[in-house]
Amino acid sequence: MQKIADLRYALAVLQWDQETYMPSKSNEARARQVATLSELSHQMFTDDGLKTLLNELDKINDLQEDEKKNISLSLYDYEQQTKIPGEFVRKLSEVTSRSFQSWVEARKTGDFKIFEPFLAEMVALKKQEANYLGYEGHIYNALLNQYERGATVEMLDRVFQSIQEPLKTCWIK
Repeated sequence: MQKIADLRYALAVLQWDQETYMPSKSNEARARQVATLSELSHQMFTDDGLKTLLNELDKINDLQEDEKKNISLSLYDYEQQTKIPGEFVRKLSEVTSRSFQSWVEARKTGDFKIFEPFLAEMVALKKQEANYLGYEGHIYNALLNQYERGATVEMLDRVFQSIQEPLKTCWIK
């Protein structure tokens, strides 16, 4: 798990650099680097050996509550990630990196047509990811679940509807 975390930390540094200091002509190389690290960490995390280890750990009765929760969450993440092929993880990572640079250029020039093909590809890839993960109801439920487990579009619609009127009257005053 530490090696997987180290790969993800290195990936985060590369992505931070891409968003802050990286020269614009480095985009292709950086997209490839990000894709490689994403694919490697995905391969390591979805290895059958990790599942075996997590299942063995899950059977231990004298673990602390936080240890049990860590194992449970890791097993859930493992099950989710094994639904997504490694080559898809690579492609999504690469397109995301390229899309970011396209977005920066579009904002700088005010020409959002530059970003349009990347946005279309990202939407298509995220739909494909949702289909890999599976979902009930709205397609976005699969993606939303990655960030707010158990949340649904329907639930969030109710939340936002409940605060919409109070916010309107708050702004009017």
